[in-house]
Amino acid sequence: MWRLLRENARTLRALVAVCAATALAVLFFYQELKDLEEKERALFSSNSTLWRTSETILEIQRLSAAVAAYPDGRSTKQDIETRFDVLWNRLSLIENMGLTTTRELGPALSTVRVFLEDKEPALYDAPDISDADAVVLAADLELIAKALRRAWVTTFMDEDSQREFLEMHENGSTDRSFDILSLFLIALLMTYVLSEVFMANRAQSTERQLRKMASAANEAKSRFLANVSHEIRTPLNGIMGMAGELGRSDLTEDQRECLSVIEQSGGLLLCTIDDVLDLSKVEAGRFELEYAPFQLSNVLHAARDLHSAKARQKGLTLDLEIDPDVTSWFEGDSRRLQQVLHNLVSNAVKFTDFGGVDLLASRGPNGFGVVIKVSDTGPGIPEAALGRIFEPFAQADVSVTRRYGGTGLGLTISRQICESMGGHLSVESAPGQGTTFEVFLPLKSVSGVVEDVSSVQPEALARLNGCRILVADDNATNRLIITRYLEPSRCELAQAASGQEALDLMKAGPFDAILMDIQMPGMDGVEATRRIRALEEMDEGPRVPICAVTANVLSHQIDDYLAAGIDCVLPKPLSKRNLLNVLDRMIDTGAPLAENGVGKVAGNPY
Repeated sequence: MWRLLRENARTLRALVAVCAATALAVLFFYQELKDLEEKERALFSSNSTLWRTSETILEIQRLSAAVAAYPDGRSTKQDIETRFDVLWNRLSLIENMGLTTTRELGPALSTVRVFLEDKEPALYDAPDISDADAVVLAADLELIAKALRRAWVTTFMDEDSQREFLEMHENGSTDRSFDILSLFLIALLMTYVLSEVFMANRAQSTERQLRKMASAANEAKSRFLANVSHEIRTPLNGIMGMAGELGRSDLTEDQRECLSVIEQSGGLLLCTIDDVLDLSKVEAGRFELEYAPFQLSNVLHAARDLHSAKARQKGLTLDLEIDPDVTSWFEGDSRRLQQVLHNLVSNAVKFTDFGGVDLLASRGPNGFGVVIKVSDTGPGIPEAALGRIFEPFAQADVSVTRRYGGTGLGLTISRQICESMGGHLSVESAPGQGTTFEVFLPLKSVSGVVEDVSSVQPEALARLNGCRILVADDNATNRLIITRYLEPSRCELAQAASGQEALDLMKAGPFDAILMDIQMPGMDGVEATRRIRALEEMDEGPRVPICAVTANVLSHQIDDYLAAGIDCVLPKPLSKRNLLNVLDRMIDTGAPLAENGVGKVAGNPY
């Protein structure tokens, strides 16, 4: 019971406050009705008093007239006594109404009473009234009548005196229980308001603490991902680089098969790292796209060719059907699209045990955009699992990870890529009927595009012959790999194991290009780049192209590199194809992979 009350405390407080406000409103309404009744009663009493006071004045005048007529014989002593008694009655009725407490009428009525008490013994006890006494008595009565009339006019005609008179006749004392109840309800409402203010303040304080904790956790996660990326990519660079160099040598069939396993395993590990980093970019809102012309048919053929060997091993067909309308050039991020197709085709081949996989590409509705479908004859996905397959780290079946492997991030990243490009990724599936993933992208056709052969075939090394290139990396294996990659170009290489050594070599002689590692002991690559740029500005010398070769390739890290003066970034594991392509453009233009001074990250071929 206590737990239920605690969980619903805010609702209960609100209900109590509503009830208190309603009760207070009813109470005020009831009090207002009582006030109206009191005012009506006071008005009625005022009117009665007005009338009775007027009658009293009239009776004084009648008594005065009877006394004045007595000497002439027009009235008798009996008539005077009768008028005297009637005046006493009128005065008693007015006094019973409390008029002796009013400011003007009180003294006037007291004068009437004193006069009557003074004259009563002589009037009743004497056998007769002398003419002189009658004249004096009549004159006194006229004066009293005038004074009472003046008090009557002042009381009932002056607004302030009339208001005072009405307030006197109202029930001035409010019911004590009303006051107590009103104060209680108001205190209850104030308690509710103060409690809500207190709870809101505490909630804001808690929210700030949670936000700080979330920010700290996010920063810790980013640092963790950066460290993990660096610690995995650095040795993986040596593995993949040396495996590539070994593949160019004479090997037996058994050795080449072992080397293929090494390369496939390394590529799988690299894909896992990229999935985790891409998810981090999505959560941080740093997911970026690069728009450039590309030929969609080439991307589709590459997706099929990449997985055709695996399909043949499983006895599956992997067919590609391209509508003639989608063989033209489009503008978009071909690398991200390749990533989506890789995830979809890889999953289709992985989860299909018989039959085949179909890759279909056609124009979208009304000829707008492109629709790509990846269909398989696999076991299908239960309806209950369709809603969660796009969630991070989710699988349709918990046994999938143990049986097939994978991080469960591929579909999450794929949907995010499609939505970032303005399209969507949907799925249709049923148990035993296979699965179809549909990608819709609002790609625009472009014309007049000529393929850059030099960027596709970067093996022309003649341009690097005789160039001086500085390689700064604290890892000897990484320096060895770059040396082997560039050995056929006959360029002059200088090596530095730290940022300080790179700076010293730069001061000693000019270079045509610098390959700069970032995470180095002492002076890191970012600081070394800043100092090199400062020396160039001081000496007013030529700007040496600098390319970061690093395993730290998170979005915010790349922004720091570019801000420090680095021209482009090559991620580890390092591809020989990308390295030669970047160096070729660095030597040619002095600003590799840059547009309007903004650097880019070279793609990963693995």
